[in-house]
Amino acid sequence: MSSFYSGAASGVNGKHVVVITDQPFTSASAVAGAISGETAGDIIAYEYYDRMTRVANLAYVTSDNHAQVFAT
Repeated sequence: MSSFYSGAASGVNGKHVVVITDQPFTSASAVAGAISGETAGDIIAYEYYDRMTRVANLAYVTSDNHAQVFAT
């Protein structure tokens, strides 16, 4: 992988591996919509919004503004 980013969703710009640390999201596609420059196959780690469990997820970008969770 040629690039890695960890930080706020607004700071992402085409990194292949992204760790979103600034806010919880309700879905993988919500994360994909909050970042820019992602392409199919890029990996996103993010926190799922659940007040009780605060679960972290891994997702891969499937298309513009869409992603699919593959691990929790």
